Amino acid sequence: MSLATIRRYIELVRQGPGNEHERLELLLRHEHRVEALVQELRETLDVMRHKVRIYEEHLVRGDADRLWNPTRPNPAQAGPHQEGRPPEGA
Repeated sequence: MSLATIRRYIELVRQGPGNEHERLELLLRHEHRVEALVQELRETLDVMRHKVRIYEEHLVRGDADRLWNPTRPNPAQAGPHQEGRPPEGA
């Protein structure tokens, strides 16, 4: 909750009964903001997990030094594709 929202909520509570609907609206808006943040964090975590798996695989194969390194071309790759760029769709 933002500081302004917390202050408003406290103000409403101190006013006593009669503003419960407004308090509920504050809580619902905050709930929706938190849900959006959680979704964003889940998506970020998915990306990070994918990157960790890639690094783990390259470390196991012993070629992590070439992982997306534009200064070290991968001789196993044919064609104009450069190591510094992830493959299409990656």
